[in-house]
Amino acid sequence: MDARYRRTVSAEELARRVIGEHQFAAMRVGAIPERFEIPVPKDARVIGTVVRGLEEDPDVVTAYLDIPGSAEEIRKTFDANFGARGFKAQPRGGPPGQPGGFEHTMRPMPMAHGAIYCSGEDGPYYQLGIGAGDPAPVSITWQSGQNMGWHPCSSRAAGHPMRDMEDVPSLSAPPGVMIQGGGAGGSPGAWYAHGVAFTAMSAGDLLAHFARELEAAGANKLAREDADTASWGRWKMPTKDLETIVGVVAAHPEMRLLLRYTYSPNVQGRQARMMGSTWSSSLFRGLG
Repeated sequence: MDARYRRTVSAEELARRVIGEHQFAAMRVGAIPERFEIPVPKDARVIGTVVRGLEEDPDVVTAYLDIPGSAEEIRKTFDANFGARGFKAQPRGGPPGQPGGFEHTMRPMPMAHGAIYCSGEDGPYYQLGIGAGDPAPVSITWQSGQNMGWHPCSSRAAGHPMRDMEDVPSLSAPPGVMIQGGGAGGSPGAWYAHGVAFTAMSAGDLLAHFARELEAAGANKLAREDADTASWGRWKMPTKDLETIVGVVAAHPEMRLLLRYTYSPNVQGRQARMMGSTWSSSLFRGLG
C-alpha cells in the first residue's frame, strides 16, 4: 500500500468528514468564533464549534462546552450574559409540529434544560441546551433567523388555517435518511408543505416509502406516476373529504425535494365557483 494511505487517522478527521456530509460545515476545535458573540463563562471548558452553511454567511453555529455547576446555576449565568446584550430568555422550544407535512429529523440530541434568547421578532437568536452531569455538557446555538417560515421569537402564533389538519399525520423519513422540514401554510380548504430529504434514493423509491405510510394510516391511492427524476401520487385521506398529493423531485444527486398539498375538494370547488361567479358578475357589469 502507498505510504500516503498508511498514516494514522484521527477522530478529528472523521468528525470533520461527518459534519460536512450533508451540508457545508466547518469545525473549530477548542475555539468559538468571536463574531457570533457567544458568551463563555469563565470556568467553562470549550470543546469546539460547528459552523453550518457558507463560511461568510452561515445558517447555524453551535458551540459546545463543559460547565461545572447545576443546570439552574448555568441557566442563570447565561440569562445574565445574554440579558446584558438585550436578549431576553423565553422557554426553550422548537418548530411547531407540522401536520400534513414532513417530519423534521435534523435536530440535535435533546438537552435536559435550556432556553431561547430573543432580541426581537426576527433576526438572529440563540438557543441554549444544558445536559445532565457536573460538569454539564452545554450547547449554545446561534441561528441566523432565516428558518423557512418559522421564527421562535415571533409573537405571531403558528396556526393551521385549514381545519382538520391536526388529524393528518406528517410523513417520516426512511431509516438512515435525514429530512429537513420546510415551510408550510395555506388557506381554508388547502394546506401545503415542503422539505428536503438528504438521500440518493430514487424519487420513485422515496415516494413508495411515503405511500406505505399513507396507506397504513388508511389512505386510498387515487393516482400515481413515476418518471426518471420525479414521482407523484394522490391519495384520499380517511379524514372527511381530504385528499393529499405528494411529489418527490430528484433535483440533486443526493437531495430530493419534497412537496405535499392537502386539500378539501368540496371547499376548493366551492371557492372556485364563488370566484367564477364574482368574475362573471364583474364582467357583465363592465359590459353593461
